[in-house]
Amino acid sequence: MIHRAALALATLLAGGAAVAEPPGRALFQGHQPFAAGRDATANRLPAAYAACASCHGPAAAGRREGGVVAPPVTWAALARPAGRAGAYADDAALRGAIADGVGRDGRALDPAMPRYRLEAAEMAALLDYLTIAGTPRDLPPGVAEDRIALGTVLPLSGAAAPTGRAVLAGIQAGLAGAVVHGRRVELQAEDGAAAGPAMAVRRLLDQPVFLVVGGLWLDGAEAEQALAEARVPHLGSLLSRRDSEAGPWVADLLAPRRAQQAVLAAALDACPQGARVGMPVAPPEPGHMAIAWQDAPAALAAEMTGPVGCLGTGLAGAGRITLPPGWRWEVVLPFPAMLVEADGPWQRLGLAAARLALETLAQAGAALHEHAPLDALPTAFEALPGAPLRFAPRRRHGWDPEVMDLTPAARPEAAGMRPSAHRHEGG
Repeated sequence: MIHRAALALATLLAGGAAVAEPPGRALFQGHQPFAAGRDATANRLPAAYAACASCHGPAAAGRREGGVVAPPVTWAALARPAGRAGAYADDAALRGAIADGVGRDGRALDPAMPRYRLEAAEMAALLDYLTIAGTPRDLPPGVAEDRIALGTVLPLSGAAAPTGRAVLAGIQAGLAGAVVHGRRVELQAEDGAAAGPAMAVRRLLDQPVFLVVGGLWLDGAEAEQALAEARVPHLGSLLSRRDSEAGPWVADLLAPRRAQQAVLAAALDACPQGARVGMPVAPPEPGHMAIAWQDAPAALAAEMTGPVGCLGTGLAGAGRITLPPGWRWEVVLPFPAMLVEADGPWQRLGLAAARLALETLAQAGAALHEHAPLDALPTAFEALPGAPLRFAPRRRHGWDPEVMDLTPAARPEAAGMRPSAHRHEGG
């Protein structure tokens, strides 16, 4: 088999610096569509499904899906026999497999394997890329031989700047001096408040960065879509979501608002006496008829007329409430209550996001692909003492909601505390 590794390495490496993604890698991973569009495959697959990685995996290691086995297509796998079938002899044999579905020893490949109609330059670029696919030399955007670029988008100007700067300080502290698998970790921070989160994300993608860590913004659907389309993970996201579905490229720290609402309602149901008044963090579910839910602070205050009772709010609502004497105040948090101290939780949240990013990079190994950090999410990881994160295939947020009693008599140390009313606090 013809060895093309020298050519591939010359394309990928330029003095250890991150360079533009080679065309073969972009085609294999689906970052760049084939020139013929849907006509690039005989069955006219959409670009997202025509990418080689969609079946063979981003590391070219192969995988099984729906009873169909897509074999590994790393150079090592192609260059050795498979069962009784011999290795692919040369580039012409590989071109036959890609274009005509002719496999080892002339055997037909599974019909699930698309037959590709590629330009000559595309075919050559793919063959070049296969020489290093799935190896430590296979460098995604934002990764070089000696460094890895991370980014974050935070409100670094405007009213929320103190929050953004606190998160950034935590991220910087968590990443300070970090080296993972011989690569120095670097951070680029962009202000999401000045021109909007979508523009800030685009600036990061232009760098490029391998992943975003601890991002915090409001109304950023376009920013999240841009990251997903570029296949850039967002680890330790501090976004506030109503539901638990964060998408395949995101791992949140904060509990979703719907889960917070359920915990808040349960806490008010357990109120020992008096009226039960709440400011919802998500649309209330039926079945809590004894609770008077009010969205506006004035309407909430009007409900608190008795000598005793229980008030329930989210963290954002806690900055706008005056508690009557004799009342109990329960605040639902999207993170462990131990993170809330006199100076607020934001620097600790940034620190947790940074430590989660480093843990996933360490577990992902030296040979990285775009989804590797998300594939390496830990089932349990104590990013902060006493506040373990938990992830699972169907759980993309690290913490469960917790209720904190803000009644001055119950928490004298919190009597003068008013958490920030910034909407990103998860409620």
